Amino acid sequence: MSFQVLKILILILALREFRNKKFLLSTFASFYSFVLDNSLVFYKLASMNFQLIVNECHSSEKGSLFVFESLKTVPFDIKRVFFIKDVPHNCRRGQHAHKTVKQFVTCLAGTCKFILDDGKSKQTIHLSSSSQGLYIDIRIWGEMYDFSPDCILMVLASDFYDPEEYVRDYQTFLSICCA
Repeated sequence: MSFQVLKILILILALREFRNKKFLLSTFASFYSFVLDNSLVFYKLASMNFQLIVNECHSSEKGSLFVFESLKTVPFDIKRVFFIKDVPHNCRRGQHAHKTVKQFVTCLAGTCKFILDDGKSKQTIHLSSSSQGLYIDIRIWGEMYDFSPDCILMVLASDFYDPEEYVRDYQTFLSICCA
């Protein structure tokens, strides 16, 4: 069986899984490639360096257990964890990029949307389930919005907080990412 045929079969299975979990991706046409690794499925979009990830979950009659492990289920060594909640209606958060920090975000409860921008194109992502995670690589401008009232957004970061590591001005971001 050729690699291309295998990719198509995996895509069909992944799409069926998405439909079963009501997985939403606003720009599905930009779907590019995928790799299966253990129980995680990574989806990479062609135009940017970020990935939607199906979080590892173990469910039983006792409930669901989600696993986040450095360099295994999260594609970097975790050095910082924080969460965002109680975001006022119509409030936008983020509006910055990171020079060296990678992030993995997931909604522990509720939903929110992301606009991700690499300086060349923008993608809108809707996180609507704790079974979804979003890996954001360096030099991606991120903005979060449309938080549901019950949203709890957990962020895992590859390094400790350093205000000098942030790019908070969009024009500066464009000069860095497009240089």
